[in-house]
Amino acid sequence: MNLIDLATAAFAESSASADIDAAEQAAEAEARFLKYARGCVRKTLDEAAADLLDWQYIPADRLPDQIEEARALLTPGRLEYLRYRVNHSADAEYLDLVQPCRACDNDGISPVTSLVHLGQLLNEEDKPHDQDTDAQEPGPLDAVDAAERRAAVVAALALRLLAQHPDADLTVDTVAVFGHDDGDGSAQLRLKAADLNALRLVAAAMGRNVATKVSGTHPGMVFEHGDVIFTVDGTEVQLRAHTRLPDDEAAAWLAQQDQPEAAAGGDV
Repeated sequence: MNLIDLATAAFAESSASADIDAAEQAAEAEARFLKYARGCVRKTLDEAAADLLDWQYIPADRLPDQIEEARALLTPGRLEYLRYRVNHSADAEYLDLVQPCRACDNDGISPVTSLVHLGQLLNEEDKPHDQDTDAQEPGPLDAVDAAERRAAVVAALALRLLAQHPDADLTVDTVAVFGHDDGDGSAQLRLKAADLNALRLVAAAMGRNVATKVSGTHPGMVFEHGDVIFTVDGTEVQLRAHTRLPDDEAAAWLAQQDQPEAAAGGDV
């Protein structure tokens, strides 16, 4: 064996050892994440529910950046599954029920807050898309039932947002729930954040950008307003906040607003 053979063999041995170490570390990380998933289910549902689920780790190349995920079928032979996700960029965890649609590519995704809530979601399973609902007369209370179901979803969503972003000091501003006699429902949820910095952190966790504008009439009363709108499981969510500009920034902004008028006056 010459020096080239010796060096090549040493490199191959080192590479094989590194691959083994990487595989062991990945397996340990996967096992640790599945342990977190089971712990989340024990905390959210109960011990018995956690023991009934077989979690599968989802490879990172199938997920967005900074997202880690595991899934567990509710029972063999059905499509519904629980999804445990962690957004590492926002240090937030999610437990959702995912209900794939047999007739289209859209999945119903609902946050799960308790074992009772999970049972409620499963009891609200959508009718097949190919069912002829136009031929059926709506019941006298179908709109009320739809509003009640949607209100429960909105309440769970609001609780989840507040729990996931405690530092944002979120408060619910308004809730509008609509029930329709076709059995469907919709809702609007408006929340306020402590300030624009808090709003931007929440929006970033949701993968959204904040739209801002400045308004005011004199120093001390100039504010930057921001809002972001997105939809979660049929609920339109609007997050908003405002921050008062420092006096120097407010004065500069007010001066800029006066420039067109000043220029117009100089031309006369």
